[in-house]
Amino acid sequence: MAEDSGGYMLWVGCHGIDDPNRAGLVFAAARGLGRNKDLMALSVSSKIALLADAVLLMKNTIAKNTLIAGPDRGSVADLMGQLPPGVEIWV
Repeated sequence: MAEDSGGYMLWVGCHGIDDPNRAGLVFAAARGLGRNKDLMALSVSSKIALLADAVLLMKNTIAKNTLIAGPDRGSVADLMGQLPPGVEIWV
């Protein structure tokens, strides 16, 4: 019998360059889950589903130019680069 993986959190995003702050939320949430030691101990992983305009964020040039408001926030590409290993992104 396969070992139970503990499950996963599915983050769904549908915003892209139209609203950079909302576009970054799913990536920030998945990054935050990867930093939560309690959930990591339970083997909870993250999966991201991108819909509508968010699909365009998979193009590196678009993700780099989708800048999140605020000092030192960076771009959506920066957030994507900070995702823990093994996060699946579905488009």
